Amino acid sequence: GAGELAFIFEIPLLAEDPRKYSLSASSVPLTGSGTVTNLGNYPTSPVITLTDGGNYTITNTTQGAGASLILVGVPAGTVVDMRARTVMSGTTDWYAAVDATSVWWELLPGGNVITKTGGAASISWRDAWL
Repeated sequence: GAGELAFIFEIPLLAEDPRKYSLSASSVPLTGSGTVTNLGNYPTSPVITLTDGGNYTITNTTQGAGASLILVGVPAGTVVDMRARTVMSGTTDWYAAVDATSVWWELLPGGNVITKTGGAASISWRDAWL
């Protein structure tokens, strides 16, 4: 027995992100237009690194013409985390560079056609399953 001073309790747990991710991230350069493939069965949020500074429009045309992230006047080396919805250059927050009409998008399962205007950039992601 547990004795008369024993009690039973429960601690509820909530998985903030229930997805399972691939162990290694995939990464490709973003050119004018190309296909990025999420091999999982559930949407996943990419991280985009902007090599050059300036203005960018990055669109997941698989989700429709309105799924565009528009950045104005970002410095070289800016990192955009689509899940956290952050735009950072080093330790400096550049969220103010996000145009008000922007849409934060994810990579859908399968092929996603991504178009980009602006300077050099790359995209990285982890395939996701639920």
